[in-house]
Amino acid sequence: MAVAHSELAHIFPGESDYDVRADAPNVEGAERRRACILLADDNADMRDYVRRLLSPQHEVVAVTDGESAWAAALDHLPDLVLADIMMPRLDGYELLDRLRSDPRTSRLPIILLSASAGEEARVEGLDKGADDYLIKPFSARELLARVNTHLSLAQVRGAAEEVLRRSNEDLEFRVRQRTRELETVVEALRREAEERKRANEALRDSENKYCTLFNSIDEGLSTLEIILDENEKAVDYRFIQVNSSLIRLTGLGLDVIGRRVSEVIPDLEKEWFERFERVVKTGEPERWEIFIAALTGWFEISASRIGGSGSRLVSCSYDNITERKRAEEALRISEKRMRGQKHAFQAAIDGAPLQDSLGILARIVTEETAGAARTAFYIADRNFTCLQPITGAGDMPESYTKQVDGFPIGTESLACGLAIACGRPVLTGNVLEEPKWKPWLHLAKEYDFRGCWSFPIETRDRKPIGTFAMYFREAREAAPHDLALAGVITPAAAIIISRYRLEQEVADRTAELRVRVAERDALLNEVHHRVKNNLQVISSLLEMQANRVENPQAYSQFEDACNRVVSIAIIHEVLYTRGSFAEIGLGDYARDMAERLTAFYGLSQQVKVKVHDMGIALDLDRATSLGLVFNELISNSCKHGFPNGKTGEIIIRLTRGEGRIHVKVADTGIGFVDEPGSDVSLGLGLVRTIVTQNLAGTVELGSEQGAWVAIEMPERVNAAVHRQVRAAASPFGGA
Repeated sequence: MAVAHSELAHIFPGESDYDVRADAPNVEGAERRRACILLADDNADMRDYVRRLLSPQHEVVAVTDGESAWAAALDHLPDLVLADIMMPRLDGYELLDRLRSDPRTSRLPIILLSASAGEEARVEGLDKGADDYLIKPFSARELLARVNTHLSLAQVRGAAEEVLRRSNEDLEFRVRQRTRELETVVEALRREAEERKRANEALRDSENKYCTLFNSIDEGLSTLEIILDENEKAVDYRFIQVNSSLIRLTGLGLDVIGRRVSEVIPDLEKEWFERFERVVKTGEPERWEIFIAALTGWFEISASRIGGSGSRLVSCSYDNITERKRAEEALRISEKRMRGQKHAFQAAIDGAPLQDSLGILARIVTEETAGAARTAFYIADRNFTCLQPITGAGDMPESYTKQVDGFPIGTESLACGLAIACGRPVLTGNVLEEPKWKPWLHLAKEYDFRGCWSFPIETRDRKPIGTFAMYFREAREAAPHDLALAGVITPAAAIIISRYRLEQEVADRTAELRVRVAERDALLNEVHHRVKNNLQVISSLLEMQANRVENPQAYSQFEDACNRVVSIAIIHEVLYTRGSFAEIGLGDYARDMAERLTAFYGLSQQVKVKVHDMGIALDLDRATSLGLVFNELISNSCKHGFPNGKTGEIIIRLTRGEGRIHVKVADTGIGFVDEPGSDVSLGLGLVRTIVTQNLAGTVELGSEQGAWVAIEMPERVNAAVHRQVRAAASPFGGA
């Protein structure tokens, strides 16, 4: 607006005080009106994001492409256009060209949005007539600042243009009036003087509003004048403007305005001057992160040249990112510690020696302290009276750990011995100043350490199992991050040491159990061997007694009793020879018994034995009962099934299914002879009693193509049945 008035004074010398602003629009009132912003972007998320940012202050009309934006602009003229470059139907550049070509929209402020951050894209947008070029992604504050700034500039420009237009009309009118009436000149001069006064006041008001906006932005902002030497190298810069946010972020005062940075921050990093030099020479904005030692903080800086080529003014924004940097560093350290812990745990799981797993934890400390700390691990003895070093776990020399082997645990001890006894860290910053260390100072001098920190290693239930020590060549007090580091190492060490101790206990217990099992097996072997021998003696005695009996029926009963004793003896023989005392394989047991009985009755040549087995095994009690059943059935077949030299087979089938065991003993002899009271009927009665009472099973028999007996019993028995079986385990129980 000041430029318009200057040009007016040049055209009409002496008439510049004429009242040309009487009908100018009220700028202050215009700023209070909610501006209408036309947003064109084919990305729905971006449209919603920008709409949410701008809606609290402005009316936002959002469309999806350039054609829709052009139609919306003609339908209702916006105050500002935000347009994405890459859009369907009509892209941002084509929309810009249409808007600039139409007199109705040619003066609209237009800001292009693009993800292209290159210089060529930005220059192309500005060359095509855009007022600004905003690179995605952008901050909310940057978007709001640029939109509000362009709206303010548009309002000021519109007001100035309106004033100029009205001034031109008024000047033409005054020229015509002056040709007709010279007496109006004095009045015109008076009115111009008043208008100038109002214009100056409006200008001051505009400047105040700009300063208010400048200082209300959360980001630190400054305008700088870059100072170049004779070689066009940036050597310094001067503060032209600073806002209140910059003063708050940096701690600088308002007195920096007009001063050189070399006066305020003498040791400022050279990177600042190098970047500002590139900005003023190339016009390309730069953004970077830098640690400012003088302000003890991290800042994100954005710099852009103000004006065209040759300008040395730079607009600079500052964002204090110290907390973010601290959080990033803390996260980096935490992740590194977790990786170390995972590596140590994996080594322990893979069976690495204890010192190797703990050594991985020790390396975490070495890396984080840049080699300043040397480490050692100690484990409490089983009586919890002294500490024993874990050789090779840390980087203290083995000769040192040998000298402290057996270090006492107790409240009167020091360092590690005191730490594990009290359950808290013992942090000695300088052992030379600690009276308790006097007897051990020769070690501190010999192994060159002054600081000694000891931390207890405790399990999750607070049971102390060892200690972790850090040694420093220089005197050193523990800082919070040092304690945090120890808080990572000691729980991990507790898990590894506890696992190691548990593995040792398991190994010791396993070895002890192996010895006991071997002793038990030896004892059971001896028991079964003696039982088998005693049963053989009983069998021999029965045979001798039978030889003295003249009654055929009595002799037959002696034979049966002898065979029953043999059937039990076979079980103990199998147990003794095979070394398994839990179960008896029925197939081999039945085959052995059948072959012995056919031999006993002299039928080995004329009767063949066949056994079909599914690998079924029974416990000793039930196998004994089933052995008596086998004895009765096979003996019956031998005695009654093959008279007068008849040949044939004895077939034993052992199968299982649906939780049941099926036993079938059959022969191809003459079949059952129905003689009540005979040996056959008595033997089958004994079989039925044993199966039903001792084995909880059922018995079926038949005589098609020889005799057969089928037995079915449960594969597993409950506790009650098992007690019944054990109670009836006598060879003749239930008979």
